[in-house]
Amino acid sequence: MALSAVSSALQTIGNVVAQEAIYLWGVEEQVACLQTELKWMQSFLRKADAIQSRDETIRLWVAEIRELAYDAEDVIGDFALRIRPRKRNCIKRSACILKDGWMLHNTRSKIEKILTGVTDLVRRLQAYGIKELREEDSTSAERRESRRPYPHIIDEHIVGLDTAIKELVSVIVDSRGYLYQLQCLNLEQSWELFRKIAFSQASAGIVFSEEEDGIEGSITEDLAKRYLMELVERSKLPSSLGNLRRLQTLDLRARGGFWLDSLHVPDVIWRMEQLRHLYLPDECHRKTKLKLGTLRNLQTLVNFNTDNCFLRDLINMTNIRELVIRGAFEIEDFNAEDSDKNPAIIQGRHLHSLSIINTYGSIDPRHLKHLLSSCVSVCKLSLAVEISELPEYHHLSSDLTYIHLEASHLEEDPMPTLEKLPNLRVLELNTSAFKGKEMSCSAKGFPKLESLSLDWLYNLEEWKVDDGAMPCLRRLEIEKCRELKMIPDGLRYITTLQELKIERMPKAFRVRVEEGGEDFGKVQHVPSRIFKHCDE
Repeated sequence: MALSAVSSALQTIGNVVAQEAIYLWGVEEQVACLQTELKWMQSFLRKADAIQSRDETIRLWVAEIRELAYDAEDVIGDFALRIRPRKRNCIKRSACILKDGWMLHNTRSKIEKILTGVTDLVRRLQAYGIKELREEDSTSAERRESRRPYPHIIDEHIVGLDTAIKELVSVIVDSRGYLYQLQCLNLEQSWELFRKIAFSQASAGIVFSEEEDGIEGSITEDLAKRYLMELVERSKLPSSLGNLRRLQTLDLRARGGFWLDSLHVPDVIWRMEQLRHLYLPDECHRKTKLKLGTLRNLQTLVNFNTDNCFLRDLINMTNIRELVIRGAFEIEDFNAEDSDKNPAIIQGRHLHSLSIINTYGSIDPRHLKHLLSSCVSVCKLSLAVEISELPEYHHLSSDLTYIHLEASHLEEDPMPTLEKLPNLRVLELNTSAFKGKEMSCSAKGFPKLESLSLDWLYNLEEWKVDDGAMPCLRRLEIEKCRELKMIPDGLRYITTLQELKIERMPKAFRVRVEEGGEDFGKVQHVPSRIFKHCDE
């Protein structure tokens, strides 16, 4: 086990040395020393493997080696993951080798801490009578000789750094973390670098036409997108990602201005048992299937779905606090006749925020009810998915303080259900959340509601509010409900209302509410009345 850990660490460091050498100024000596120590450990472990079963001291030492190897691999692997995005950023008219000196300083400190641990381990072994760990004695001079820095590998895709590199080298190892501020590339240099890295005609198989070659410093959006997409297709996540066993936050969401269709994630995240926050891509490739049941420390899980993950794994995440489901959510072998016989989905009472997003799809109302029944302590609920019917009141957590419904296409008025929630403070019904014509709020309903937003309920014609409803309402927004004839008469009884915002409503609606209009008496007590884009 320890030998495997050391070998894996050596492979990770070797890859970084081979591929990222030019970015290691300031830590190359520490990396070389660490590489040497791991090689000595590897050599020793081959001998120790045969005797550790009968020597308790050796077993303890082997265990410590394993932990040191994991530490080393985590530090170097994390450094590699951080430095690669910075290399890609060069395409965006930036010629930075390192964005700030702190990362180098921090990496150097972590490596030196590991080396100190190795030295301390050797000292303790000698103090307890263990013979020299190496096959033969080695003087300090010989050890220094074995730690010769590797030759720098020159990146052929560097543009515009000829003079800056020399100055950078002189200051980048400053103990204060000072970093020389490199200058941005001009348009000509940016285009040269972009083509060198992304579209090597000799290796990438991309052919430039004469028309494309004639573009000087600026290209059309379609051409840039086509080239960039081809570049992204060649960039896959490595399986070695799973070696970062002590990583606590992993964010795989796409960045930048171009939409990426999908991304394949190797099934290695389950090895990262210390993860606290996991952000999966907005859309994973169809062949992606991730086992996440070992992530018992996970607190945040974003972009989970049942196409690319296993639903059964959620039950093991007893510390989960925020869950975002994006895409498909289906419960296999669901017992529709007796839903209580279906196993729970969420275990524990820490989940406080749940979101389900599937703009172009729907969710089985029975599956949604069962999921919500497991979320006994959820405070924030956001549903941007077609559900056709709202779960009954007893399926919803009484702790809910915020609800956002969007594209739900509810056929029945949701207010009789939602107004029973005792702690609801914010309610947002947006973009086709309800497709009915009538909506009503009864007396004593929504006892703690403070903010209500009605946005683009395109069929809503009549809204009734009884005396005593929403007694704590402070803010009301009505936007793009263009069929709504008038504001409800019951608003006159809500004395707590501080702001009324009317936006993108017909001019006739605005005239009714303004001073002198038919409905002005219902809202004249409201200090702030805002009208925006109501002149059509």
